[in-house]
Amino acid sequence: MDRDSVHDRKAEPTAFAILDILGYGELMRREPNEVFLLVQELLLASARNWPIQRDLTRFSHFSGSNHAPTIEYLQFSDTLLIWIQVEDLVPELLKSPNQLVNSVCYAASLTVSTFMATGIPLRGAIGFGPTYISRDPLFFVGGDLYSSFKLAGKQTWAGVAMHSSAMNVMQSDIQKQFLVEYPVPTKKSDSEKPKYAVDWISCLSFESNLIPPWEQMFCSDDDDVKKEETIKFYEFVQSQNRSCPVYISEPTILNMKKRLSDIL
Repeated sequence: MDRDSVHDRKAEPTAFAILDILGYGELMRREPNEVFLLVQELLLASARNWPIQRDLTRFSHFSGSNHAPTIEYLQFSDTLLIWIQVEDLVPELLKSPNQLVNSVCYAASLTVSTFMATGIPLRGAIGFGPTYISRDPLFFVGGDLYSSFKLAGKQTWAGVAMHSSAMNVMQSDIQKQFLVEYPVPTKKSDSEKPKYAVDWISCLSFESNLIPPWEQMFCSDDDDVKKEETIKFYEFVQSQNRSCPVYISEPTILNMKKRLSDIL
């Protein structure tokens, strides 16, 4: 892409999830090729089994459009990015900020569940705002994207907080199905704490009984607080017996868990 093409691009309303893999450096020092393949397969499993993309495509079709917004996934080093952006030709309802954020919450819920049940802890944030996205050269630029990155690093657990930019466009109805009201644990120096987090737990109990391998996920002394706060959230959500329409393939997760255990 030449310089003029880059200048022709504009910031589009975008919902995004930024997910950091905790302990990624240690994993890569052990078996980098196997870790890379495992992470990519977990991402593909999330995308392939994902009902929300199917629903978006069906809604577009029944609305008389051949175009549907696409939920996209990307890995860069220890960071995973999930995003969905406004597209000109899709039905108007699928351009709404509320729908975009809800779709990413849905996608993040499954992705985090898949990784956590395997034994790879993720920590991140979901945000919304104007974002420049270029494929060639590859870059992502946006004010809310940047502040969501910062929020991801402030949390003292494995989990996903809702950035204020995303909460500001959410409606107070069923659209919060994949969120739970909870005081997100952050570093003491941070005065403004998020009040909502992604529910990645309920779908682990849907037609399965997948429990994250806590000791494998948090093995260093520095992770004691993260482990305690993550289990606390896990038990809180479990006690609510929330319903969830997400399907997690238990055989796939058990296979992934064994492969990760062999690496460790």
